[in-house]
Parts: sequence; C-alpha cells; structure tokens
Amino acid sequence: MIAKALEHNKKIKELYLGTLCFLLIGNNQIEDSGAEAISKVVEKSSSLAQLQISEAKIDVKGSTAIAIALKNKPNITHLYLSNLVYKSLDNNKIGDDACIIIASILEAKSNIKELYIDNTEIGDKGAEAIAKALETNTSLEKLYLDKNLIKNAGAVAIAKALKVNKKLNELHLGTNNIEDEGAISLANSITTNTTLSELYIGMVFIVIVECNKMKESGKKALSKVKEISKKFYVWM
Repeated sequence: MIAKALEHNKKIKELYLGTLCFLLIGNNQIEDSGAEAISKVVEKSSSLAQLQISEAKIDVKGSTAIAIALKNKPNITHLYLSNLVYKSLDNNKIGDDACIIIASILEAKSNIKELYIDNTEIGDKGAEAIAKALETNTSLEKLYLDKNLIKNAGAVAIAKALKVNKKLNELHLGTNNIEDEGAISLANSITTNTTLSELYIGMVFIVIVECNKMKESGKKALSKVKEISKKFYVWM
C-alpha cells in the first residue's frame, strides 16, 4: 500500500505510520530527503522486521541516515537496499561509508538473516567492514554483494572471515572486479568452512560486461572446490 501510494511521489517530507512490520518502497524517486523521512519512522518503530528500498535515487547521505536508524533494531531480519537495474540513474548509492555503518549493525546483536546491498557502489572498504562483521556475526544466512566495486582486497577480507564464520550459507559476489588473488583466497577458505553451500562469483544474469576478472588459476581453484564437495555450488 505504501509503495502504491508513493508511486508518483518525487520527494517525501514527512511520513507517519502506526504499527509497522514491513516497509517496501521501490521504483520511487524519494531521494535523500525521502530517505531521511523514512529513517525517522524506522528509528521510532519497534516492530519493523523487513525493510526494502530499491531504485529510490538515494545517495550516500540518505543511505547513511537509514543505516544509522537501523542501529539497535533487533527485530529487523531482512534488509533490502539493492537495485535490480544495473547502473540505472535511479539506483540507490550506499557506497563504503554507509556500508561501514551497516557492518557495525551486523557486529552488534543483530538478527538480520538476509542482507541485499548489491549494485550499490560498495568498494573494498565497505567489503572489508562487512568481512570483519562476519567474523563474529551469528545470524546472517544470505549476503548479496554482487554488481559492486569490490576488488581483491575486499574478496580476501571476506575469504578470511569465511574461515571462522559458522552461519552464512549463501554468498553473492558476481560482477565485481575480483581477480585470481581474490578467487584463490575464497577457494581456500571454503575448504574449511562448514556452513557455506553456495558461492556466486561470475556474471549476474544478463550482465555481459565487467564481470570478475578471474583467469585460469582463479577458476581452477574454485573448480577444485566443486570437485571436493558435490553439495557446494560455485557459479562462475
């Protein structure tokens, strides 16, 4: 209902809601001003469990406001801030700064099970913050980081975290800028991880250009993992 009502809205100034469990806003150019209004609602809500804001033309300022509002919200189990359309002008931009705040939420007593922050211009610093959170997080099961700006440093950090993480079972890193070093690190960490069952590290759906830049050594390392465990799925 909220998404329908906001279909033609360009900027939200104020938003008041009662008991709120699910908030979904998509394909609506609410921009930073709208995001800040929503962040105030999120901050006051004690019942919100799922938040989805996609293709809302939110920049780093708005993403940061929402991320800060999500602190100390133990009821949140699903967080979607991703964008479906690749490189659209209406896409949300989370970037590293807002991602670091989101990572701090995962480090705290978080109950987030699924986190979708794909296609939001996150780089190595953001990925490294997420990796640090994964080392102690005990709730996150699905993590979508594909179609971002993550390179080897971010992939290596995530690989290190996978060696100790005992909860994550699905990881999406497709269409970043990961080369052999990152791919080999991920392959090595997977061999000791007992919970991760799916790793997506290739191109995403119909995106043809700018896939991960793995060469033969990186692909061989990941292929070897597939041979070791038939239950493990590597898409590349």
